[in-house]
Amino acid sequence: MAGTLEQEILAQEERLTRATRELDLDALDGIYADDILFTGVTGATCGKSNLMDEARGSSTWRSDAARRSVRRFRHGGRYPGGSAGEGGCLEERAGRP
Repeated sequence: MAGTLEQEILAQEERLTRATRELDLDALDGIYADDILFTGVTGATCGKSNLMDEARGSSTWRSDAARRSVRRFRHGGRYPGGSAGEGGCLEERAGRP
């Protein structure tokens, strides 16, 4: 039984990893519980709607960046305009994404 439970946990972690990497919004919406509470490294918290907003923003940014060929660097905090409202400094440089 313990092996089966461990396998299920690992499968769910892999599902989350894949959805996050691919920015699969439908999969993320199904994975995140309605009452999820995410705590970032600075201690700021956000819920499902904030996490989904962040994923949608990242998806849009990736599409734009591919067209513009820019690289994005984050200096402290979350990405500017992130749903948690934490600052941070975003820098874009020409080059391959």
